[in-house]
Amino acid sequence: MIAPAHGGFIAAGGMLLLTLFGVEEQDSGAASAVLNATQQVGSSLGTALLNTIYATAVTSYIAGHLPPTPAVQLEGLVHGYRVGFAWGGVILVVAAIVTTVMVKARKEGLPADAAPAHLG
Repeated sequence: MIAPAHGGFIAAGGMLLLTLFGVEEQDSGAASAVLNATQQVGSSLGTALLNTIYATAVTSYIAGHLPPTPAVQLEGLVHGYRVGFAWGGVILVVAAIVTTVMVKARKEGLPADAAPAHLG
């Protein structure tokens, strides 16, 4: 739990910089709000999607292995986790590919005389 949390904090900083890249100073508040809303909605939808995938996998496994003995139910739970984590990995790889292809921010695109942003 600790390692993913640290990774999330590292990624959040990079996303903030990319979101505000090229945004005029007077529009930076709105751009930051869009980033925050996108993170909240994306997290909610991602959790709901993976939960639906997990529940469907468990239900279909148990329905396909009748009668639902305690052993079959436990195997169904493990099957659901396996399917959920596999789909989570696929989503992560697709997101990495899309990010690599879509993000066009380069160091050369920054203005040479830009002052550093105040973060406090």
